[in-house]
Amino acid sequence: MALTLDSGFLAALQGGTTKLARLVTITRTDGTVYRYTDHDRDLVYSAQTYSATGFVAVSNISRSLRGEPQTADLDVVFFAGGITFADVSAGLFRKCTVRVDVVNWGNLAQTGPTIFYGQSSSIVVEGKQRATFSLAGRLNAVLNTLGEVYSPECRARLGDSRCGVDIESFKTTGTVKAVDNNRKFTVEFAVNPDNQYYALGEILWTSGNNNGLRMEVLDQYAVTSPDDQIILALNMPETVQVGDTFTMYAGCDQRPTTCTTKFNNKVNYRGEDFLSGPDKIRDVPRFEAAEESGGSAVNKTGYGRLVPGPILRGR
Repeated sequence: MALTLDSGFLAALQGGTTKLARLVTITRTDGTVYRYTDHDRDLVYSAQTYSATGFVAVSNISRSLRGEPQTADLDVVFFAGGITFADVSAGLFRKCTVRVDVVNWGNLAQTGPTIFYGQSSSIVVEGKQRATFSLAGRLNAVLNTLGEVYSPECRARLGDSRCGVDIESFKTTGTVKAVDNNRKFTVEFAVNPDNQYYALGEILWTSGNNNGLRMEVLDQYAVTSPDDQIILALNMPETVQVGDTFTMYAGCDQRPTTCTTKFNNKVNYRGEDFLSGPDKIRDVPRFEAAEESGGSAVNKTGYGRLVPGPILRGR
């Protein structure tokens, strides 16, 4: 579909000498907005200031004439006061929205076109200096599955409106007692939980270098009373130290038994736990022919019989 351009902007393009700049707007899912431009000075466009830091650049923008989804890369250099390593590592930029506009910096009253609008699909972090966001255009949603599918596991997220569990009732506090690395360490809880009670849950740091950051918990199990081993899904961005404190929330494996015994919440279970699996679906009657000789004990009547199992067809 052709772009409709502001008449003044179009005239500037046809004037021979162009004064174009890109404006990049990054919006996190929590509503925090970052604005940057590739111009050599800050630009004020539509009453918003776009910073000319030079630490953000959009590249590899693609658009298919057949209507296939756009893609692009967002290259980010971490810096204080902007996009930081800690925020990216904490998952704050997951599924962030990125919009790229082109403007005439010689006359910002003109309306320029939007050349990309999409969402981050993956983020690759290179050390603690930079990251590359892979972006998928909004047309990508057309190719994705819409709605939900039947599943034996629950489709709700623990503590959300469909689940209904008060997650604050399933948390405890603790202190780090020994550290293997930023992903694996030993803690002492304020309570004595069962093994894996907090597996698939979440840790919220309340002191130390990672204060205020969250991370998914991969596993939790007792080592020596009263200590437990914690393994996180990913490394924390900053060093975990002995004495760091945290709040840990219970996890859910989305299974009906866990919903019933751990959270007493089966009434809100959002899965089809009696749904037949692939093996059960294939387990249908098939015809077994009688043996022609020998009078086998399997079938002495000379007639065939139906037995459970998959249907086999020969050639």
